[in-house]
Amino acid sequence: WVLCKGASFAAGNSVFNVEEVNELREKITIHCSKGPMRGKLIDIYASRCPFVFGRAHEADLCIMDRELSRKHGAIVYLPNGGGANSKSRKGGV
Repeated sequence: WVLCKGASFAAGNSVFNVEEVNELREKITIHCSKGPMRGKLIDIYASRCPFVFGRAHEADLCIMDRELSRKHGAIVYLPNGGGANSKSRKGGV
């Protein structure tokens, strides 16, 4: 799925919302609105992708939630428009 401003995704008991997409800095900012990290803002830079989230301490974003696997998912950066059928695809989960 494409992560654009206003998009949201769930991971276990957590819900994340994309607050900002800064194409110049190749960065997105997500906000956790529900779950163990509620209220936190997380900046994700293209240079850190794939940005792995899950319960593992070595994950880029460690979320203490038994509903998640150790490496539950990842956010990737797709430069220059990304994949098929996309005109402005910058990040995905």
